[in-house]
Amino acid sequence: MGNFGTISSIESLPIPEGPHVKDFDAAQKAAKIAGRAARKAAVSAAQANPTSVTASQGTTMNTGAAYTYEKNFLTADETAALFAACSKLPFSRQKTVPWGQLKRHQVVSFSARPSARASYVGPHFTLAEAPQEIKDLAAKLSARTGKDINYLSCVLYEDGEDHMSHHQHKEDKGYDASVYIVSTGCDRPFQVRALNEKSGSVFIAESGSLIALSSDANDTHTHAVPKCKATTPRIAVNCKAVGPRVYSCRKGDESPEGAVYVGREVRDRRTGEIAFPDTPFGNHYHLSPEAFRNYAETLMQDGEFRPGVEALRGRDLLCWCKGNETQHCHARTWLELANRS
Repeated sequence: MGNFGTISSIESLPIPEGPHVKDFDAAQKAAKIAGRAARKAAVSAAQANPTSVTASQGTTMNTGAAYTYEKNFLTADETAALFAACSKLPFSRQKTVPWGQLKRHQVVSFSARPSARASYVGPHFTLAEAPQEIKDLAAKLSARTGKDINYLSCVLYEDGEDHMSHHQHKEDKGYDASVYIVSTGCDRPFQVRALNEKSGSVFIAESGSLIALSSDANDTHTHAVPKCKATTPRIAVNCKAVGPRVYSCRKGDESPEGAVYVGREVRDRRTGEIAFPDTPFGNHYHLSPEAFRNYAETLMQDGEFRPGVEALRGRDLLCWCKGNETQHCHARTWLELANRS
């Protein structure tokens, strides 16, 4: 290896040169251009022939495990009433984090459970405060899905420039991530694609229609509302069945009011004061996820211990696990056992 001297910063690192670098850069650039062209062509095709994806396959289009599309889920009168009610909501553009740019869509949400995330997405209210049309939609979807639809997020796209980029719902990882999207107002393109795809499926989400994205699709696909030539507003209502969850109790992390800590004793490193008292639910023996599950199941056979777990039913839980750790957090075991039928 050559002697590059003292490296004082990233900028001081030598820049690799040679035809292999140029070829790689050119290939990357060409792939990006081809990907953009494919997505643009798919959107244009859907806009040019909006019924090709739906009418030929009847009222409901089943596209496999990822999603289904249903025309006329709402009647014309129900759609008009829902759009009118949503149009009166206090929409406002929020800024992106951390860039501080205004988002190209606006959100007002309602939920029956406390939500740590909803407050920074846009104005948030309890489901009891929602207009009757939104409550009616929750009831209709609950009857259709057999789930308690208790979170409804109303998303306003004022025109074709407003859009939502490809995304997954990271906050739903490890839970039931199914989402049901009801469209009102202007018909708009909607795109779903697998993580390894460049274009995916594009179809027109017609007013009154229902898009059902499966829970598994939140791990394998992304979805988006791309830009288009629309000149009138679209309001989509994204609906979920949100149950109790595990939240991080670390400093700076948000958690719903009333969440219950289920870990070991934690003391402040500087003062020695108890920050979180010990609980009988902590992983005191540092067991692996599988071993802790067996341990917890054994404890559930104890007639004195079991009522304490059952008292956690419907409650959000707190633990120190964060990020990818939450997939194997011991609190997930208690969450499942407490809410087991």
